[in-house]
Amino acid sequence: NFRHLVREEILPVSEAVLPFSTNAAEFYHLEGKGRLAEGYQADIICLDDDLNLAHSMIRGRTMFKNGRFTQRGTFSVE
Repeated sequence: NFRHLVREEILPVSEAVLPFSTNAAEFYHLEGKGRLAEGYQADIICLDDDLNLAHSMIRGRTMFKNGRFTQRGTFSVE
């Protein structure tokens, strides 16, 4: 998993994240997902130093911040 790849220094974070983001979005043909770029949906997670979820944004909306959910809901690709 991601934490194992990073903690055991098998891959740097910049490479370890690919199977869980860009590569997965491409494999499943999820348009507008998997990259931070113009025209993409701004799905972002931020991890703390221990690789735990610190913040997340889905489609540009903050969903999780400082250990707490700020919104709840299901989001689909439009």
